[in-house]
Amino acid sequence: MLQRHKAKINVYVDALAGSIASVIAMAGDKITMPSNAMMMIHNPYMGMVGNAVEFRKAADDLDKITESIVSTYLAKAGDKLDDGTLRQLLDEETWLTADEALNYGLIDEVSESKDVAACIDHQVLAHFKHVPGKIVAQSTAESPAEETKPDELLKQKINMKLELLNL
Repeated sequence: MLQRHKAKINVYVDALAGSIASVIAMAGDKITMPSNAMMMIHNPYMGMVGNAVEFRKAADDLDKITESIVSTYLAKAGDKLDDGTLRQLLDEETWLTADEALNYGLIDEVSESKDVAACIDHQVLAHFKHVPGKIVAQSTAESPAEETKPDELLKQKINMKLELLNL
């Protein structure tokens, strides 16, 4: 839908375009990433429960999705990225710097670095195999604990006891 729109679509990846977000970014006429941003690409995957027939269909569906993703990336990259190299990058779950994404033709411009705050859940990162250490460290860094006053703690404790007693 974005590519069919008459307006020029500018996409800005301020921190991370990972997984399907990297595919969505390809809809832009111009894609810009700051020098400290990253783009992560990988083959599609899913979790499921089912019988053998359903699993075979799911595998076929994943193959179709892979072909769609490959054609999307290659359409953007032009002659800077070939099919074989792209499939290897997808197989390896590749985390690209802005310069690497530019070299592969997946973005059009690298801008100055931006200050960003880490806001990715470490449980989400657990689904991926090759997360850069810097991103893992940011996601697991403890935020300062909120200081709770003793009176507030006592009030919470009393309320919990009352709830247990159905009062």
